[in-house]
Parts: sequence; structure tokens; C-alpha cells
Amino acid sequence: SYAFRYPRQERGTHVDLFAGIGGFAVALQALGNSTVLANDTCPLAAAAYRANHPHTRWEARTLRDTQWWHCAAHLKPAGITGGFPCPDWSSAGPQRGLLGRDPDLGFLAIRFAQFCHAEWALFENVGGLLSPATEVAWQALQQGATDAGFAIVHRYVQAEAWAPQRRP
Repeated sequence: SYAFRYPRQERGTHVDLFAGIGGFAVALQALGNSTVLANDTCPLAAAAYRANHPHTRWEARTLRDTQWWHCAAHLKPAGITGGFPCPDWSSAGPQRGLLGRDPDLGFLAIRFAQFCHAEWALFENVGGLLSPATEVAWQALQQGATDAGFAIVHRYVQAEAWAPQRRP
């Protein structure tokens, strides 16, 4: 799924939230974009990301710690990317949705994009986010993005064509 305020054709910069090992960074850099800041709290992911993207600034604090948001906003990123944690939405898990462990992270990512005055945001998650069990959460995320001034466009894409996995 992705959200945008103002379509923009030129290349730009982005902040990579929940960056993991850097999938969004690789894809967007191939398109001519620059990752100005990456964020993740997993030390193993951070080590891999930083080894592959040594010139990208790194922020290890959680998105819930809004103290570092000013630093990111100062970088004036055109966009925000991220794959917020999926256990609350995954069909492989309990699908607790808004009652799960981290239901606020998707909403915080939207607020972060708004705080940084980003022109666009690109988020990915598991297909379970679109399931009947988590429908209320998906509707709330869409409403949150709309309330933040973003137009919503979403696509469901099977990852098996690009990744060595098959998700239910």
C-alpha cells in the first residue's frame, strides 16, 4: 500500500522506517532516490543494513520515541518507506489486529510522514492486513492516512514471484 499527497516525478530522498536489512533502500536507490535516514530496532538487521548502506544515517530508537523525529524532519525527505511489523496482521499468527502487540506502529508511521511533511509514503505489509479478521484495523489505517492528507492507493501482490517464500 502507499499513500501520497502530491504526485512527483523527479527523484528524491526518503526515510526508511522499520528498515530491516534494506529492501526499500535497494529498490528506491535503483530508481535514483537517496535514503537519508534508516530506522529499525533490531540489532541484527541494523548490522546488515549498515554493512550494505554505510553512508546512510541510522536511528535505532523506536518510532514511539518521538524525540528523534525532528532530526528526520530536518532532512526534508520527499517520502517515507516502511514495512511495519506484521505479527498483528499475519494469517500465520493470531491476527489480533488492533488488539495485538504493536497495532500503533502503522498509525505512527503515518503520523511520522505527516510530521516530516513528506509528499508520499510507501508501506508494505502482509496480505492478512486485508483479511476480514483485521478489516477494522485496515479501515482505521486508511482513515488515518486520509486524515493526514494522503490519498490512498493499495495493491495486493504475491511475494512468491520475488522472494523464496509462499505466504498463505
